Amino acid sequence: MELLVYKIVKASFSRPRPFVLIPDITMLIAPPDEFSFPSGHTAAAFVMVTVIGMHFVAGGVLLLPVAMTIGVSRVYPGVHYPSDVLAGTTLGIASGIAGCWIV
Repeated sequence: MELLVYKIVKASFSRPRPFVLIPDITMLIAPPDEFSFPSGHTAAAFVMVTVIGMHFVAGGVLLLPVAMTIGVSRVYPGVHYPSDVLAGTTLGIASGIAGCWIV
């Protein structure tokens, strides 16, 4: 579910990546695709943390810093804006909750 929503949102917004619009930003890693919004890596990380956390609270608490680090790791190299990461976090959490309710 997360991947479907991610692809629809990404295609709808078509937001250029930071290194494209801001000349002072040097891209440190190759982006996986052309557009920035939302962060798919962050969304995937928060899906996992949410699902694990809903079944094993301690596991979710332990993995939360990992998911947060993944989000930061997308902004630092210039491939995402902070708002991309926030949207990815929101999408991941919502998808994780929805997935647990469906199953």
